[in-house]
Amino acid sequence: MNSQLSVKTIPFMGDKLMAAKDEKSGKIYAGIKWICDGLGLSEGQSKSERLRIQNDIVLKQGGRNIILPTKGGIQSVQCIDNEFVPLWLAKISITPAMKKEHPEVADKLVQYQLKAQKVLADAFLHHKAPSAKSKYRALPPVNHSVEILQKAWLAAGVDQKRAATAVSGIYKQVYGDLGIDIPGAPVECDKTYDKEQIAKALGVYSKSGKPHSQAIAAIIRTMDIPADLIEHSPFAANGHSDDYDRFKAPVLDMVRDWLASQNVNDPIVLDKTYHVVYR
Repeated sequence: MNSQLSVKTIPFMGDKLMAAKDEKSGKIYAGIKWICDGLGLSEGQSKSERLRIQNDIVLKQGGRNIILPTKGGIQSVQCIDNEFVPLWLAKISITPAMKKEHPEVADKLVQYQLKAQKVLADAFLHHKAPSAKSKYRALPPVNHSVEILQKAWLAAGVDQKRAATAVSGIYKQVYGDLGIDIPGAPVECDKTYDKEQIAKALGVYSKSGKPHSQAIAAIIRTMDIPADLIEHSPFAANGHSDDYDRFKAPVLDMVRDWLASQNVNDPIVLDKTYHVVYR
């Protein structure tokens, strides 16, 4: 291995990540394979992510092949500049099918988005009790990461209040209470629901015992819902990545009123027949 590289295996959320620091430039590079394995991505999904980094106009600027120890011995493996890790992870799309079949992937993805970059960076630092001044000096790198995430969220159409709340959480998680005004101060967001949550709240289930989100979606399609009651967001309440609409509380009441007008013993017949069980 290159004598100018410091290589470490770093524990994170029960997984082992591999990273290397270029002592000359000071840059830290994360092994892509280990992050994909930690997230629980399939071999095909991992291959897609490696290709994404190679072909993406921004991400490929952070790519580099580095000699690292692997199960197959010392090999040249694809890595990515640690500063690009949040942007890369923000680009991973969890489809509804993946969310249903592999919920653990979506759950881990959020934690990796928020924490992996810092954990990898911290592994190469000699820690001292941080002074207030050192905290302020550390702000620029986090500001840079937040800027990358904000651009990705903007492109994905994330509601600005929710993006601000996420930013505030990042600063609080990394630095605690700094006692200063920082970007993304805490804000209150209106309570919103996805279709599955509306189904649960109103007790509308399928015969298999699952919340009948498809029936709820069909009901909502019949309604003229004001735009200010709909929030487009690629993130579900639990952080899953998914491109869909969320609805504010008045919409839940509208659906409840619609259901109240129906005979509870009959199926819901709209664009097709939905057999429902009320709980």
